[in-house]
Amino acid sequence: YTVGKNEEGHLVAKEQRVTLGPSYENRSVIDKGLKPGDDLITVGSSYLKDNMRIKIVNNPDNSFTDGKGVQ
Repeated sequence: YTVGKNEEGHLVAKEQRVTLGPSYENRSVIDKGLKPGDDLITVGSSYLKDNMRIKIVNNPDNSFTDGKGVQ
């Protein structure tokens, strides 16, 4: 899943199919399916469904929030 916005402007999870490349230990290369700037949801993704509203709780650089934090 990647982070997107719905019609109302709320953050949502967007299902995104990817093609994996080589992996080493617990890291994998994503060969296809993401664009530059896409934000991949990694923690909690097994509980998500497409277009489900989300809240970012650990985001040190304040992306998606215009520096104000997710509300």
